[in-house]
Amino acid sequence: MTANSIARQEHQLIAQHAADWLRRLQSGDPAEHAAFIAWLKQSPLHVQETLLAMSVDDALDGFDSQRRIDLDVLLGDARNVVPLRTDTRVAASIKHPSRKKRWLMSLAASVLLAVTAGLLLPSLLNRTKFETTLGEQRAISLEDGSVVHLNTLSRIRTDYSASARDIYLLEGQAIFRVAHDAQRPFRVHTDTAIVQAIGTQFDVRQLAGRTQVAVIEGVVQVSTLPAGKVEQAPAPQQLRAGQIVAVGLAAGSATEPVPAPKVTDVKDITAWQQRRLVFRKDRLSDIAAEFNRYGRVKMNVEGEQLRAREFSGTFDADDATLLLSFLERDTSVSVERTGNEIRIRPR
Repeated sequence: MTANSIARQEHQLIAQHAADWLRRLQSGDPAEHAAFIAWLKQSPLHVQETLLAMSVDDALDGFDSQRRIDLDVLLGDARNVVPLRTDTRVAASIKHPSRKKRWLMSLAASVLLAVTAGLLLPSLLNRTKFETTLGEQRAISLEDGSVVHLNTLSRIRTDYSASARDIYLLEGQAIFRVAHDAQRPFRVHTDTAIVQAIGTQFDVRQLAGRTQVAVIEGVVQVSTLPAGKVEQAPAPQQLRAGQIVAVGLAAGSATEPVPAPKVTDVKDITAWQQRRLVFRKDRLSDIAAEFNRYGRVKMNVEGEQLRAREFSGTFDADDATLLLSFLERDTSVSVERTGNEIRIRPR
């Protein structure tokens, strides 16, 4: 094995370690934090790979929300990219640096480590991810006293700083009970909306191409504009307890005005915490998709007209028997069970 291949393998190993540290730090264990600092101080390359891993991890949140791409593999593969042409004088100076260059490299490493300890570490410790699996629900207490109730198959990322509390709902649904802090606004970001709390409790759900926001207590402010483009922002909409709104994107635009809110029953909003599914004139395709988030038996609805038919009712999230019995009594609908799959189609 050549020296270059050995160095490349060592580089890949460091990249994998950096990705692993990002996961381990989410536990909040002080011992892990201390071990991470010690690992960073071992080499400037550890710092470099951690910064790269953070950048890749953030990018995957938008590009690969379900994380089918393995971060360790992705970082490792990046190390296999070979430059088309390398200047031999530059390569030689890197391989055998002069005393002055070694001193400058050492100084740069010291500065980088100081910046990392002062800036990078707090950022890492304040950015935490939580998720639930199929059928799982969980309550999460955040550092400011706020509580997040995550529904099944849901993911969030927290990004707390001295001036703001930002939560990114990457997938699924959550209820937020917000602790009051006048100095740090509490914002929930989705693909299509930003929801800012004003001392409140509210539900946010990511749907296909839109975000549903419902207020349980207090007031929230909803905007469709992604962060960082305030100068283009349409007027935000205020929602009060018992109001609901669905926020989508106009074709090719991220600045569609928030529609006027509708009145809803607060009990319907929170029913999923008791594992009850409440539908009020919902499309059958959406009803099936919601049931599929809880159980391993998957429902597939065929035919555009049937998918678009609206139904109402309250059901047990873990048992679709009542829904299927209702559909089987409809002479225009065929329900077929095959293993863990249920096909619902026009008769």
